[in-house]
Amino acid sequence: MKKGFAIFSLFLVMILSACSSLSNDQLIKDYVKDTHGIDIVIKNSYKNELELGEDSYVVAPVDHQEMEFSVIVESFITEDEPKLNYKGKHLIRDNYSTAIAADTELHKLDNVIPDIKKLGFSESFDNENRVFFGEEGKEIWGLLYSNLPMEIKNFEEKDLDHLFELYKLIKQSGALFDKVIVSDMRENHERGSFVFEIKALKDVNTKEEFLLKMKKTNANIASFYQNKKWASEKKKIENDRFTFDSEYDDYWFNCREVNANGECTNIFVTIYFKDNTLTKSNNFLEQDLNSIFNLFEKTITPKASIEYNFIEVSSDDGIRFQEGEIKKYSSTLDFINNNFK
Repeated sequence: MKKGFAIFSLFLVMILSACSSLSNDQLIKDYVKDTHGIDIVIKNSYKNELELGEDSYVVAPVDHQEMEFSVIVESFITEDEPKLNYKGKHLIRDNYSTAIAADTELHKLDNVIPDIKKLGFSESFDNENRVFFGEEGKEIWGLLYSNLPMEIKNFEEKDLDHLFELYKLIKQSGALFDKVIVSDMRENHERGSFVFEIKALKDVNTKEEFLLKMKKTNANIASFYQNKKWASEKKKIENDRFTFDSEYDDYWFNCREVNANGECTNIFVTIYFKDNTLTKSNNFLEQDLNSIFNLFEKTITPKASIEYNFIEVSSDDGIRFQEGEIKKYSSTLDFINNNFK
């Protein structure tokens, strides 16, 4: 069974461009041998375009090549980090210890993989990774894949039972991941996914407890349910001058934090105004803002912290205000006069 075990770093994926070979290959091999006592193969190398003089290597033990880790070489040495100075020339760091820990946790899943497959999930997909871990942090994320598409709108009716059984198998295995990300196998822009925050779920024993914890630890689930709950109130105040809906957003407001009941306690909302209406000359702006403020600060319960983003539909530049900033003005009209042209 192929173990697609690899390092994942969101930051480096964005900023690194691959190089055919860097000049420090022997230095890297010597460093890993001296530091960890193992012989390695160098699988890839990158030059950090944002950090001058920093190169990144993806390496693996010769006898365990599915266990990849990274080694970073800095050509410029600072006086406050002499203990990282290798052979008087370079600052070198690696995440070998995290790779070892991740490999250990990954293999704990082996005993339950047959049962995981029976539930309709796979351990790998299209050579994608089975585990992610960063170059700096210590968190280990396990990855599993659903054979069927997963949709947030069908979460409770379609996916909840299978995900709960999957969680129980992961718990049974004893694998101590920080997170397990369960994704379907569609293209990235269409892919549905859910996150198991393992520490938050450790005391969960029932499906009802699992559902509540998933709402608390998955902002997309909380946002979906809260959007659905307050949709009728939203429709009451929308008009031909502004809307909360956008073809680019999944939710008309986003939950950034939730309470013990899975209800939003921190909300970010974007309001799309008709072009040329976010102005003092719009005689309806005060009325529209008051209806928006009343919805989020008086109607939606429990009371949450609100951040508003006001934007005209054809513009790329929104104007953001925390609820507390707006309340510093004596009235909504005072707020308009001081912030809109």
